[in-house]
Amino acid sequence: MIDSVNFIIYEIIKLNLQKIINLGITYRIFQYRRNDFGNYYRKYGKATDLNDKNLISQCIEFEYNNILFQYYGNFKCIVLIANAHRVLQKADILLSDRNTYIDKVKATVSEILDLNYSQLNLHRIDYCIDLFLDYNVMYEYLHLLNKHKSIYANIKRINEYETSIYLTSKYGQKRINIYDKYHQAKEEYYNKYKEEYESTGMSLREYKNTYPSYYEYYRNIFRIEVQNTKVLIKKENTSIINKYENDITKQVNQLEKEKVKLEKLIARKDKIDKEKDRLAKQSIYESIKIKYPKSLQNINISDLEKEIIEIELMLEELGNSKERKEYIADIETTIDNNRDKLLLNKNLCAYWNKESMQKYYFDFLKDFLYTEKYYKLKKAKQMIKHESSFSGSDKIKLQEFITAVNQYGITNVTKNSNKSEYPKWCGATVTKYMNDLEELGINVVALDSTNNKDRIKSARDKINKSNHTQNWKSKLNVFVSTISKYGVANVIAKNNSEITDSSRNIKHKRWSGKTVEEYIKKLESIGLNPVTLNNNSKFESLESLYKLIKDKANKEYFDIDKLDVPISPKPKKKKSSVRRDRTF
Repeated sequence: MIDSVNFIIYEIIKLNLQKIINLGITYRIFQYRRNDFGNYYRKYGKATDLNDKNLISQCIEFEYNNILFQYYGNFKCIVLIANAHRVLQKADILLSDRNTYIDKVKATVSEILDLNYSQLNLHRIDYCIDLFLDYNVMYEYLHLLNKHKSIYANIKRINEYETSIYLTSKYGQKRINIYDKYHQAKEEYYNKYKEEYESTGMSLREYKNTYPSYYEYYRNIFRIEVQNTKVLIKKENTSIINKYENDITKQVNQLEKEKVKLEKLIARKDKIDKEKDRLAKQSIYESIKIKYPKSLQNINISDLEKEIIEIELMLEELGNSKERKEYIADIETTIDNNRDKLLLNKNLCAYWNKESMQKYYFDFLKDFLYTEKYYKLKKAKQMIKHESSFSGSDKIKLQEFITAVNQYGITNVTKNSNKSEYPKWCGATVTKYMNDLEELGINVVALDSTNNKDRIKSARDKINKSNHTQNWKSKLNVFVSTISKYGVANVIAKNNSEITDSSRNIKHKRWSGKTVEEYIKKLESIGLNPVTLNNNSKFESLESLYKLIKDKANKEYFDIDKLDVPISPKPKKKKSSVRRDRTF
C-alpha cells in the first residue's frame, strides 16, 4: 500500500554529531554535483571544494532504525527517507500498519534529534502494489505499456529503461513508475558497492560479507507505483483538512478558544485588582482635600465591582485557583497530544487510508492502465466484427484504430503539435543509450554527426547480436541512426515538450484526441483494452494491470474496513456549586 515516505525538517542549524557517534552510528559525507545535463547527483569519495569547483554543498547522511537521515548543512534542513517496507521490515504494507509505523518514526526522531514528530513535514508519499509475475508475463506487460500513453496527466515518459516504465515532469505533482523490482534492487545494490569502492577501496567479496545482498527477495516482483510529490501534498493540504474538520481540528480549535478565554478572564481580574488599588489611593487624596494625579481619574467603582463579580462567577465555574491551573495544563496537554494528529501537510494520517489511496492511486492510474483485458490483435478484430451494437462503419474504424495502436502506440496515433523533424530524448535517456552502446564496444564519439555507412552498419550488427530484447535493440538502432545524422548534443531535448519517439516521424494515420478517447470508450464497452497483444505473442490474453492491483489491494492491503484518525478526550470542566442568580 505505502512504499517511500519522505519527511523534511527545517531550521536545523547544527547536528549533534557527538550524540550520533555515541549511539554507534557511522555517518558519511556526500556532495551534490551538477552534471553536463544540468541535473544534480550525489558524489562520494575524495572530492573537496578545493579540487572540485562544481560541488554544490557538503552534506552528511546516516542510517538509524532503517531510516535514512540526510542533513543538508547549506540549507539548514534534514530529509528523512523512511521507507515503510524498511521501517516495518515487511513486504506488503497494510492499512492497519499505519499507527505502528508512526510510533517507530516518532521514537527514532525523538532519540536522534530530540524533536517532536509534529515538526516533520510530509515531503513525499508513494503508493505501490507488488504483483508476483512470471518473468515472461512481466516483460510482456512492459512491452504492452510502451504502447500506452507516453504523455498522461501532464507527465511524460522520458527515461527509457528496458525493465521499467517511468513518467514524470520537472514540476509534476505525480509520477508513475512501473518496474521489475528485482532488477531495480540488484542495480541499486551494485551502485552502492561502487560508491563504497570509490570511497574505501573495499572489494566486492568484503562488501557482500558486510552487506548481504537483498535483491533475490524481489525476484518476480512487478511493482506499480505512484509517487506523490511535495507539490501535490501542498496543493491537497486544505481539502484534506476540511474533510476532517469535525474530527480533530474543530476540537483543538475549540480548546484553544477556551484556553484563551480563561487566560483573558484571569488577566482582566488582575487588572481590576490594580484598578481597585488605585481607587483606594484616590480616596485618600480626596479625604485630605488634595488634588490627586490624573492617572487616578475616571475610575467608576460601581462598574469595576460589577465586572469583577461577573469574572469571579465565570472563574468559579471552572473551580478554584488550583483547579483552574490544572485545567489550563490539561488543555495544553490535549492540544500537544493532538498536534501529531492534526491533518496538516506534515501529517501522514490524511494519506495513509483507503479513501486517499483510491483518490491518489487507483483513480489516477485508471485511464493510464485501462480496465479491460489485453487480447491478440486478431482476436480483438473478431470481437469488434461480431459486436452487434456497432455499425458497419464503426467496426471498420475501430479495427483500423487498434491496428495502428498495436504498431505505434496510443500517443503516436494521436494528432499532436510536435514539429520535431527527428527523435529527441531527455539527457538521462541519452546517457543510458550511450553507456549501453559503449558496453557493446561501440564508439559513440566516432558515430557523432557522421554518415559513415560502414561504422553505422558495424554498430547495428553489434546491437543486433547483443543479448538485449528486440524492443531495446530497436531503440538503440534508432538512436545510432539519429546521432550519426544530427549529433549527440542535438538529440538532447531542452524540455519535456521536445521529447519525441521515433515512430512519430513515420507517416501513418492519426486521429484527434477527442476521437481517440471516443474509440477507447467503445472498445472498453465490449471488454477490450485499446492496446493489443501482437499476433505472434505466446499469450492469448492478459488481464488488465488495473484489475490485478485493485483485486490485490481489496483482498490483502485493506485488512480493516476503516482507519480513522484517533481523537483524544477533551479535559473535563470542574462543575461549580455557585448559584447563578446573584444580583448586583
